[in-house]
Amino acid sequence: MKQLAELAETIEDRIGRKLEIVSGGASSSLKPLMEGEMPSKINMLRIGAVTLVGPLEDVRIYYDVTEIDELRGDAFTLKAQIVEKKLKPTHPIGTLGVDAFGKARVYEDRGERMRVLLAVGRQDYGDIDDIVPLLEGAQVIGASGDHTIVDIEDCTEELKVGDVMEFHLKYSAIMRLTASEDVKILNIG
Repeated sequence: MKQLAELAETIEDRIGRKLEIVSGGASSSLKPLMEGEMPSKINMLRIGAVTLVGPLEDVRIYYDVTEIDELRGDAFTLKAQIVEKKLKPTHPIGTLGVDAFGKARVYEDRGERMRVLLAVGRQDYGDIDDIVPLLEGAQVIGASGDHTIVDIEDCTEELKVGDVMEFHLKYSAIMRLTASEDVKILNIG
């Protein structure tokens, strides 16, 4: 940001007037801003991710910007229908290989647990770490391109095929979902 401020001053000298807007940064710029380290020449910050995601945004975690906790985290909600519900083993049967994305997974054998399969997958939202179940006790444990596996063994709410699960979203999931032609976006007041 210091380099950007210096560049803006150089441009101002060349064009013979002040720039009205010097825009830079990102959500990661909040910490230097709050600590008074942002150059005063920067008068606009692009902080979209944190304003859309709120406390889920990793900026809060990595930079310990606790003010983010005051933001709401429900600007976007993913809703996905349950298409299967079964008691399944937590460790795959047979020889383990790589998944469809070329990753070798490690599985902890926790016996059989109740799981649901959702009609949404990584082609829609990206990484499973970028969707956070709203249902207490639910844990996203895997996904293929078009389905998501959620462990619901510890949920107090009873779920059945046809029910819809909801998730808070991290920024990268919002970007993917809103760019997908296969995702229906509803604007609810």
